[in-house]
Amino acid sequence: MAEGDRISRLPDVLLSFILSFLSTKEAVATSTLSKRWESIWTKVPALNFSFNPSGSVHDFKAFVDRVLQCNDSPSLRLFQLSGLSKTQIRDYHYHSWIKNILRRDVDEIDLVHVGGILPAGTFSSKKLTVLKLFGLITPFQGSVHLPSLLILHLKFIAFTDNLPLKNILMSLPQLEELVLFECLGSRNMCICSSSLKRLEIVEEMVFPESKQNTIDCPRLEYLRINGSQFSEYVYGNMPSLTEARLHVGLGFTERYDVELISLLKHASNLKTLKLDIATKKPAPGYTEPDQRPLFLNLTHVIVDYDFSSTNCSNFSWRYLVLWILQCAPNIVSFDFSSKEGKYVKNIRLEGFPPRFGELLEFRQHLVNPEEYQPQLPAP
Repeated sequence: MAEGDRISRLPDVLLSFILSFLSTKEAVATSTLSKRWESIWTKVPALNFSFNPSGSVHDFKAFVDRVLQCNDSPSLRLFQLSGLSKTQIRDYHYHSWIKNILRRDVDEIDLVHVGGILPAGTFSSKKLTVLKLFGLITPFQGSVHLPSLLILHLKFIAFTDNLPLKNILMSLPQLEELVLFECLGSRNMCICSSSLKRLEIVEEMVFPESKQNTIDCPRLEYLRINGSQFSEYVYGNMPSLTEARLHVGLGFTERYDVELISLLKHASNLKTLKLDIATKKPAPGYTEPDQRPLFLNLTHVIVDYDFSSTNCSNFSWRYLVLWILQCAPNIVSFDFSSKEGKYVKNIRLEGFPPRFGELLEFRQHLVNPEEYQPQLPAP
């Protein structure tokens, strides 16, 4: 060991922890540095494998097999595997790697395996807290035993009528975060969880024609629905919801204003609302009178308006925003921005109704004064 090589003098546990932030291929390569480093990589508590399409599948499989055989870390913080598809590796070989990892009390698993099919009962672990899956076909066949799972991300995953998402969530008693990205939903899709705090439905969820979809998560604190999706669900009360980000997409229905308000009425404690509007379909404007403010806790409203993909002569979405503000007597800030960088405006309202000058400026940017006169609630 060189006189000035202070890093090599560090204890094995610290060196292996440092190597855990490298890819496994890079960590193994450090074994050539000196005799001191020959076996450090075998104690690394994180394994990160990524197949390069220009490389040899045979060599990659042999490398993964060797690392799993030599790694003797008592527990793993992370196992990440990406780059392989079903056409490049047999399902049983892939499954053998997963079984090997699950026996080691791994904390997080992140798998990308397009078209892969895993046997029933694959995911069973008392310690696993984070699971991220991409491209697998019905990965939760049979029983699911993940009592400690906190975070579940599913991308391009299919659910079936025989194994609905509701049954999966019922077996995850501690789950706090669920992300669904372009998944294929079954009939009667039900996102029901008494523990879930964060839900993101990103891009399109594809449903069969016959559907009765439900979101019932009473402890939910954050909701993001990106894509023209929020009209596809029936909502339970969400008294804990404090932040919502909703996207009105290009393919949205004619009455997105009514459907959006139907959702918001289940979130009376909402504090922050962000609307991403990118639709060419006009809505007639929401006019239902309300006897009292609905959103006493709403303080921040953010509207991102995509001029490049919308009909700028349509003001119906602006009526919708005004309705929300009228039902929120404690608004602190309203932020409006456009994708083109024009009319970027931050309007801060100190209490409601605002001062005459603020309201005049507000209306100038939000609506055509000749078309709509807002009816403000009485002070």
